[in-house]
Amino acid sequence: MVRELAEETGIEAAPDELILFATTKRPSYLGEEYILRKDVALEHVRLQPGETCDVRWVTEEIFDQMIDSGEIASSLSIIQPEVRAAFKEALAKLA
Repeated sequence: MVRELAEETGIEAAPDELILFATTKRPSYLGEEYILRKDVALEHVRLQPGETCDVRWVTEEIFDQMIDSGEIASSLSIIQPEVRAAFKEALAKLA
């Protein structure tokens, strides 16, 4: 996972920095969802063409609005209510 994170964003992390908050299973998909709490300047993030298209810091409220408005790709697990709830629970533990 840390290799993929570095390839797609340029963000370096150690495996123990990633916090697993959900596992998603669908007929054609098996994925793990992680949180990384790390101070990274946006100008240091590198987007990998074809894999990542945008980066920005948002509040939890704006993130919810982005999901509800369809700005977050519908193929991403985070839009699923149970994954979204697990994400919010994990964020609350980090606060």
